[in-house]
Amino acid sequence: MIPLTDALTSLGNQRLLEKDLAVYEGQVARYGMRSCVALIDIDDFKKFNDRYGREAGDKAIVAIAERLANRSRLGDSVYRVGGDEFICLLPEQSLESGALAMDRMRRSIEELAIPHEDSSSGFLTVSAGLTVLDAENLKSASELLKDAQAALSRTRNANANQIEGVDDDDSSPSR
Repeated sequence: MIPLTDALTSLGNQRLLEKDLAVYEGQVARYGMRSCVALIDIDDFKKFNDRYGREAGDKAIVAIAERLANRSRLGDSVYRVGGDEFICLLPEQSLESGALAMDRMRRSIEELAIPHEDSSSGFLTVSAGLTVLDAENLKSASELLKDAQAALSRTRNANANQIEGVDDDDSSPSR
């Protein structure tokens, strides 16, 4: 059987995310539900690994994964989809309410105070790009993740430790 959880963090993995996104797409199309999708990235993680080593990097990933899972609401889902990337599915959330939830998670990761001398804050932080899947803007999973990646890229161009989203109704970024 193919595993559906990440070996390091025990969060859902890319395969489970793909299965769950297919379910979300169906619910959005059939029932008009709305879901916010957040792509979360640990800021300057390569520099962290280079300075502190892979073991420290793995410990940091586990701590951040636990914090994301513990700070999400019942019904939300968190997945580890890459080395230092996570996805959070927030059902029945608008872009604005999803941004509030992600900002709460972002601040809780700051509270971990994992030292990172190569970061402007002195600690490990995260940034997130958000998008929304709703009946008016049905998208494939790949389009959805592409939009979240574009929003995340804007946080890197601005500064780290931020939440950025795009509202497909007017294609304007919002924070």
